[in-house]
Amino acid sequence: MLRCRIGLPIGRKARNPEQKISPAQASLWVSSLLLSSPGPDHNDDLCRWPSHLPTPIPIPGRCPLTFILSQSAKCLMFCFFGQGREILAYLLEHPAVVSSSDRLKDSPETRVSSADRSLLGRFVYVFQREYATVDPDIVQLAGTDEATTCVGLVIRSRNSGMTSVSHMDFPGVVSNGLEQMMSSIVVNDNPGDTAFDVHLIGGFDDRPKKHSSDEVTSERKQKKEGFSLPLCSKMVEALQDSQWKFHLQTLCVLKHNTKIDSMGNACPVISGILVDTSSGSVMPASFDRSSRGPDEIVRRIRLTVCSKDPKWKGKLLETYDTSRDRFELVPFTWVPDWRLYALSLQELSDSEYLLGCSTSPFAEGPDFVENERRKWDYLIKNPDWRYTFVNKQPRIFQRTEDGGWLRCG
Repeated sequence: MLRCRIGLPIGRKARNPEQKISPAQASLWVSSLLLSSPGPDHNDDLCRWPSHLPTPIPIPGRCPLTFILSQSAKCLMFCFFGQGREILAYLLEHPAVVSSSDRLKDSPETRVSSADRSLLGRFVYVFQREYATVDPDIVQLAGTDEATTCVGLVIRSRNSGMTSVSHMDFPGVVSNGLEQMMSSIVVNDNPGDTAFDVHLIGGFDDRPKKHSSDEVTSERKQKKEGFSLPLCSKMVEALQDSQWKFHLQTLCVLKHNTKIDSMGNACPVISGILVDTSSGSVMPASFDRSSRGPDEIVRRIRLTVCSKDPKWKGKLLETYDTSRDRFELVPFTWVPDWRLYALSLQELSDSEYLLGCSTSPFAEGPDFVENERRKWDYLIKNPDWRYTFVNKQPRIFQRTEDGGWLRCG
């Protein structure tokens, strides 16, 4: 189920529309209808669409929609029986989703730098395919950036304020990644005891132009649907199928997060986010190199080589220790062949690198290639992973008094 501020609930699988409801369940009356019209066997009073809400938008295939109306008639919730893509299509058209996306896009971007630590307080940065769960009593801010076809996911407990941030980059990590995030937020709670606010921000309409026959698209064999749509659909579907109750606060993805640059290329409006853990508010953000830490290069390398490690298959990468407020990178390995691969990539021009190594070559930030080259330089200079993980020990970074990081292991 999906919920946003006006009441779209996400989470908990919806009741089978054919299932009978006993009198004991009368506190929430469930009736089913198709988006086109109510069924002939339904009570008209229960199935009549509320006049104060917009008429449901038809979805191809007559995706069934259920609403739950409380006895006091003060709470309306929607339950979906459909695939993630169908639910996503409906949500993207809903006025509440459009309004929240517009408000976010109108918000000024917060630029994060280590030089501003005294003003910002303690913050945690998350790289691609990483997640971190932070305690609001310890950490004031958490965020991520460099997202083009990726999506930033924020989940915050309404009870404790515990906040988890992830940088989802492909559908294969979504289901396990969501479980990882929830297991780090929730301790000894029943699914019905806690509600969670959720924000999905990132991704854009990266489908190739309909009449494009350029060489880049054919060489990269990009799917006709782009990379962002399958990821967003999977994320919505995973939230729907979850046992937890989620309140969708922001869905600024795809067409709501797309702009056209001066060259006519589609690119994201927002590619970075920052969440205030005490209030739960989310804002657009960008981070400079000094704030993307600690251990920036090694963490970038881990993302590159982890695809060959079965330990991380289908999972988000863990780095941050919530209770100790520290980063700990457990040892991971790479073979000397990575050096040869790095040398071959360093021979490419910047434009060749962009076109061959990015899912969104016309939407990347100005420092994308530079950051990638710094990563490859490290692998060229350090072909043996044991130089990075001395005695096969983890790399540990402890918080300093000024909010920075100091390696202590």
